[in-house]
Amino acid sequence: MEDKQEIDENIFSNATIFTDDLHHSSQVGEMETALKNKIIQLEDISGEIVI
Repeated sequence: MEDKQEIDENIFSNATIFTDDLHHSSQVGEMETALKNKIIQLEDISGEIVI
C-alpha cells in the first residue's frame, strides 16, 4: 500500500524482525518495501507475536 511507509526500509537489514500479522505486514508499509526491494526475505522474519 503506497504512502504507508514511516521509516526507511533499510532498517530491516540488521534487525531481528517480529510482526503481529505476517500476511498484513508483508503487504503494507516498510516491510512490503523491504521485501519488494529484496532487503529482506520472508524467511528473515523471526516470528509473529500472538497475545
